[in-house]
Amino acid sequence: MRTLYIIGNGFDLMHQMKSSYKDFHQWLIDNSRIDYIAELQKIFPMSTDGDYLLWSDFEEALGECDIETVAQWSLEDLYITENSISNYVFGSPKLIDTLISEIVLNGFAEWAQSIEISRHKAISLNPSSIFLTFNYTDTLEGLYAVPENRILHIHGRASIGEPVIVGHQHLIEPSDYLEKDVDFRDNDNIINNMCDYNSLYKPVEKIIEQHSPFFEILDRIKNIIVLGHSCSYIDEPYFLQIRKIVDKDAIWTFSYHNEEDIQRIILLCHHLNINADKIYLNHISIVR
Repeated sequence: MRTLYIIGNGFDLMHQMKSSYKDFHQWLIDNSRIDYIAELQKIFPMSTDGDYLLWSDFEEALGECDIETVAQWSLEDLYITENSISNYVFGSPKLIDTLISEIVLNGFAEWAQSIEISRHKAISLNPSSIFLTFNYTDTLEGLYAVPENRILHIHGRASIGEPVIVGHQHLIEPSDYLEKDVDFRDNDNIINNMCDYNSLYKPVEKIIEQHSPFFEILDRIKNIIVLGHSCSYIDEPYFLQIRKIVDKDAIWTFSYHNEEDIQRIILLCHHLNINADKIYLNHISIVR
């Protein structure tokens, strides 16, 4: 029980599971959500390789929504045609609410439940360790026979119908986007859309508090193995909480796939104030 595994989506990708955001994108297309995709892509940025950030890092993209465009959409007249979801969403007072319910909540949860678990192990794990997984899948339980009482699905477990948690770390102040000299109902639309956007804020501190019994038992942990986690700033508060509790001389081993992963790991370790002699890196190959 002296080892803690921190599991991210790269772990499932190691097993060639269809769990990437690009797989989510394809699932949306295959399940008749293509009109919603078009609307989402209008308000989220492109990545450096010319693709939409939304389909390479969904949560990061959620935090970089083009708020000015959303505010402007709130001022548009609402035109509804019977067969056009796009016309219904565009300019609607319920723009963000519709996209959130159809894509982020319903769509994401349905997709997570549809991911098939691999039948082939890709790594050796000690099932008597403690596991903190950010994945929605049952790879640990189903493939590695890790007892359920040793696993915390911090963002929900799709197979048993738990709500999946996905979101950003960018709260906005709706009043900052109110327009002068417009109908009060238009400003109401702006506020409604901004509040809907804020509903996607991931309440990390609250989640940690809800699972305090899990974190409290980590005080004897001397070995932390991070497998397939992006080490994104969005999840950094979880790592900070773990760092506070585990043995101060614990060894941290991080898996990485490319140079970009290494840079994020270095930045995270700096924020966690982990000495260089306590950090180890292991390269893994994953299918994105």
